[in-house]
Amino acid sequence: MIALTGYTIFHYLLNRRLVQLEELFTGEVVMVDNPFPSTRNANFVVCRPAESSFFVKQPRHLNEVSEGQSELRFYQLVGEADRKLDEHCLRAVKPIDTRNRILILEYSDLKITFEELVAQTPAPFRGNLLKEPTHQLGQLLAGLRDKLILNKGCNPIPGHRFGTFVPWLLKLGDQEVQQIEKVNNLYLSAFGRFIKHHRSLLASLLANWQSTHLINTDVCWRNVLTPRADDTAIPPYVLIDWEFASVGDPLWEIVSLAADYLLARFHTVSTSDEAGLSNEQYHALIPVLLHSSMNFFEQLPTERRKAIQLLGVLLLQKYFRWAVEGSLDKLTNFPEVFTYAQRCLTQPESVILEFNP
Repeated sequence: MIALTGYTIFHYLLNRRLVQLEELFTGEVVMVDNPFPSTRNANFVVCRPAESSFFVKQPRHLNEVSEGQSELRFYQLVGEADRKLDEHCLRAVKPIDTRNRILILEYSDLKITFEELVAQTPAPFRGNLLKEPTHQLGQLLAGLRDKLILNKGCNPIPGHRFGTFVPWLLKLGDQEVQQIEKVNNLYLSAFGRFIKHHRSLLASLLANWQSTHLINTDVCWRNVLTPRADDTAIPPYVLIDWEFASVGDPLWEIVSLAADYLLARFHTVSTSDEAGLSNEQYHALIPVLLHSSMNFFEQLPTERRKAIQLLGVLLLQKYFRWAVEGSLDKLTNFPEVFTYAQRCLTQPESVILEFNP
């Protein structure tokens, strides 16, 4: 089994006939080692101005059999032309090296993440200038939801080859809640008390969790690639990082993106290079996302309420992580996030009224 390093990657690509030896000598190929720092994966960007560029990824812990398998299996699905998933995802170079668990994706430095797009958009005008990009985000999720349903057509998604995802908060046991409540931490004890008082509500959300689709489970601004702000063309947005692809409820993907808008609203700094949003911008963009991704305002009241309550669950999970890590994130006002999350869970109708355009 090959373990890629900055020294071996060129030889690996050369053996697969993806690069030419002459390119190295002429300086026409540039390799960047670990451009996206990760403790789980070794990753490289191979830039070739005159040819296709690549993003190469391999798990660091090759002795763990399951490591990286879900992402490889997902990109095998992307390679099946009849599924048309390559409209929403990067294309993998075939054949996929499942033996060494090496994934090679077509890469373009002409794209940036949605988070970078928000930061590059002039702060006073984000409410208007980000409406079309937000619509594109919603369309991306809608397209994936339509194509990743498990039991559809004559070639259904093989859900049995992937794990199952359920938010950990919905599976939290009584003993664990009691332990959290007793922790000598003001933020965690408040979290524990709230969960204890709303166990039945969380149980009902767990009962209504629909494991009907293959989902990314880590949808966020950083994992969506978009054209640059000055690009007049509108090529499809793509969702990356399918490392934890699992069977789950597609509503989770929508509320995951909605959570990024909310966290941007509760930024504690307002410098122009931060991807923050004002209250007005947040309320202008969230309805666009919800409508384009799921026709939110045409859904049954129960489905709308479920979406908002799942948003509350996700925000609570983010608040818990912040509280455990000792308030390391100084950019977000997480006590306000906690208050908003409680409202999403216990008063979803009032939140829906705010979103109604």
